[in-house]
Amino acid sequence: MDVDGLPRVPLQASVETDVSVTIFITTDCPIANGYTPQIQELIASYAAKPVRFFLVHVDPEVTADDAREHAREFGHTASILLDPEHLLVNAAGATNTPDAAVFVGETLHYCGRINDWYGDLGRKRPQPTTRDLADAIDAALANKPVAKPWPPAVGCTIADLR
Repeated sequence: MDVDGLPRVPLQASVETDVSVTIFITTDCPIANGYTPQIQELIASYAAKPVRFFLVHVDPEVTADDAREHAREFGHTASILLDPEHLLVNAAGATNTPDAAVFVGETLHYCGRINDWYGDLGRKRPQPTTRDLADAIDAALANKPVAKPWPPAVGCTIADLR
């Protein structure tokens, strides 16, 4: 279920879509929150394609109300999921927020950064020079292997929340 009580199955292909993208977030990770405009641009750019986006809260203490308020505050439009037991985190192998994962059905094709906007903690480029997540989505849609399937994301460590 998402935070609004609607059933969501991000790792299951459906008639409408083949590719699922999960982006792991917390309410208080400044890097993940800073990526909000880029996440919204990605969602909009794939709106006409068979791609579903899910924002996954990894902090076990975040409630559905907290997640809904966070979505309102940041203008998130994707389905919002809670993953207090890290089932999706573990399925993707995510280690940081905002790690993003690309699945076709239950098969993981990519887990890593959205782009290289952050080179390291506290070191943000004026503009990203890669489009890692978009490239991975494009490869999955074309049924091709992802060229760089595991580029590490810079952000808040998920392991600290376990």
